[in-house]
Amino acid sequence: MKNRVKRTGLLSVILVGLASVGVVAQELDTDRGAEELKFGYQVGKTYVQKMEMEQNSKIAMGGQEIDQNMDMDMEITMTVSEVPDSTDKAVETEYTRVAMEMQTMGQEMKYDSADESGANNPMLAGMGAMVGKSFTMILDEDNQIKEVKGLDEIAGAAGGNPVTADMMKQFLDKDQLGQMMNMWVTSTFPEEPVKPGDTWPVDVEWEMPKMGKVGYDGTYTLEGYQEYGGHDCAVIDMDAKLNMNFDALAEGAGGEGVGAMMKQLGMEMSGGKTTGTIYWDNELGWMRGMEMDQTMTMKMMNPQTGEPMEIPMEQKTRMTVEVK
Repeated sequence: MKNRVKRTGLLSVILVGLASVGVVAQELDTDRGAEELKFGYQVGKTYVQKMEMEQNSKIAMGGQEIDQNMDMDMEITMTVSEVPDSTDKAVETEYTRVAMEMQTMGQEMKYDSADESGANNPMLAGMGAMVGKSFTMILDEDNQIKEVKGLDEIAGAAGGNPVTADMMKQFLDKDQLGQMMNMWVTSTFPEEPVKPGDTWPVDVEWEMPKMGKVGYDGTYTLEGYQEYGGHDCAVIDMDAKLNMNFDALAEGAGGEGVGAMMKQLGMEMSGGKTTGTIYWDNELGWMRGMEMDQTMTMKMMNPQTGEPMEIPMEQKTRMTVEVK
């Protein structure tokens, strides 16, 4: 789909805080001409992507409101090399750390794959199944995924749990990885050059196997350019709706598994909203950082009483990328 760019006129100079990387706030450069926003892995480079996510939700149950908080840290390393006798690239991807802390009803559970003290909660130990394992994406010269190798090893790390192994295979296959890349990167950039002050529509969809679809539509704006972590980056504002459709649960789940359970509970999502900022290094063809806030309300039946429940959720995600 070709995104049409809307000219919004000259933006006033604004300040954007860069406290997350320890840099003093700077003025945006809004005077540059139009440039094409580029995406692509570069051979010989290693991308270290760190993500921090905070999620807060409120669950009304038994006449009381229960707060549930979850913090998650994740680190992924992607090393890019040439495929011999080909124009393709190989991107070896490895989850190098996963950590989670959950607090609900006065109880706390923790897991950190880097913690060797034995203090990890066994109920969350399955999170570390992929840490230290790798899979390889083969990309063509247009950075489109042609093949994914090593998924059997990832699925085998599920500790003998067939449901977890099946989910890993589904979400890490060629089509799923391609859709995720399209949803957050390739399909969200316009085909034509843009300059500071330009906006463009975003409308992408991701099909989740045996569950349903995720829709993401809204508007992106190139606010200007700014130094971020020592790199010249385009500052891109995100403002979009997030929709989840679980209608495929009954068809794909075969009456069993997590999908069927979610369908039986009548799970729905409403009010999904995403706002935030991407710091895009156009010379590199990859983001250097992202700050994203999301809100949504999950609706379902109480599995104990059958009464309808609403679970408002707020999620903050912060991401940084180091390239070696």
